[in-house]
Amino acid sequence: MVGAPNPQSDVIGAPAFQAREVCAAAYRSRVACYDAVTGRTLWARELGALSGVSVDARYAFVADERGAVYALDRSNGQSVWKQDKLSYRQLSTPLAGSGAVAVGDFEGYVFFLERETGHFVARSDTGGGAVRAAPLRMGEALLVQTADGSVVALAL
Repeated sequence: MVGAPNPQSDVIGAPAFQAREVCAAAYRSRVACYDAVTGRTLWARELGALSGVSVDARYAFVADERGAVYALDRSNGQSVWKQDKLSYRQLSTPLAGSGAVAVGDFEGYVFFLERETGHFVARSDTGGGAVRAAPLRMGEALLVQTADGSVVALAL
């Protein structure tokens, strides 16, 4: 049937843009980046994501369904690092700041990972419910909304 949704290719989260590239994650399927002008696939890789992808000047960041956070090289999709110590925490879309990547979980914690290595650098309790929505950058701060409706600003 034409136009019928395919659960294997449903895009999750907002597409992420950087220069001429647009990157997106498909629910429990794959992550890919495309040339925004031509539509040509730059790279794609199998990765079971449950949230969206974010990008910065060098990397694409995504969390998989098991709770591992990846930094992928934007030029080819290869793993730069993988942080797998957040298993089954139902992670939000990761968001890169100047030196750290922030990702929220189902208990309302926001974890900060070092951008180049994926090592933990900090953890902050929002005091609210689960962090489901992607964190938003506001200057040098990070806005996080929790499932109970709280909005929390954190320093990046």
